[in-house]
Amino acid sequence: MGMITGVSGLDKPSGTSDTMVDDSSMVTVPDDFTEPSEALKHVKKGGRLRFTPGTYRLTQPLEITRNITVTSTTGNPKDVLLESKHDTAIILKAANARIQGLSLQNLGAEAKSIGAEACTLYIPGGTSEVVNCEITGNSDGIQVTGDQTNPGVSHCKIHDCGRAGVLVSNGAEGQFTDCEMYENTFCGLGVRNRGTHPVVEKCKIYQNERAGVFVWKNGVGIFRNNTLKNNVHGDWDIDDASKVIRTGNTPNK
Repeated sequence: MGMITGVSGLDKPSGTSDTMVDDSSMVTVPDDFTEPSEALKHVKKGGRLRFTPGTYRLTQPLEITRNITVTSTTGNPKDVLLESKHDTAIILKAANARIQGLSLQNLGAEAKSIGAEACTLYIPGGTSEVVNCEITGNSDGIQVTGDQTNPGVSHCKIHDCGRAGVLVSNGAEGQFTDCEMYENTFCGLGVRNRGTHPVVEKCKIYQNERAGVFVWKNGVGIFRNNTLKNNVHGDWDIDDASKVIRTGNTPNK
């Protein structure tokens, strides 16, 4: 993949001007804008922000507040990497947006940094979808938080994160389907706090340094037909205050 480092790192193609795109339904980086955050401003509701193959070093987190699709032109997450040195790469606040076919990496937040937005992908609300993405970073991979938050995450790989691959907390839900969560420092998937209630189906959760699934502080969850294996401190770690429903998992206890 080629390296693209924001405005200063790539010249616009000949004949391309930052004034050419105005509330377009489709904006492409770097064809229309070299800076992803500037391109995002010009995508109207229902539109698409696309990235051609390359590595893009984000100069600031991308905050998605409109119902748009953010994707690669090829649909293959190996072709496009969005790399952030901030505490988060993408903040997904929209009610119903979609992120698809991208790799996301956070190089900024160290594993010791705990709390909101200390992650690669932060989802504090809405029912957006994250599909066919690869997510890694120095802290949590995905944080899903808040009692109005119920995203769908499917066909994603979340790995080599400095804390949890996925952390669901503070009353959030979330549908996690056909994902892989592996080689994370803390756990593959964590569920924390009363009222938190994800549904996890057909996922592979393996080789995490603590537990595969860790549920604590009154967390709740439904786990169906998942495969857990080779997690260093056990596949399941459910504290006495938490309750999960497990059906058809390997192992199921």
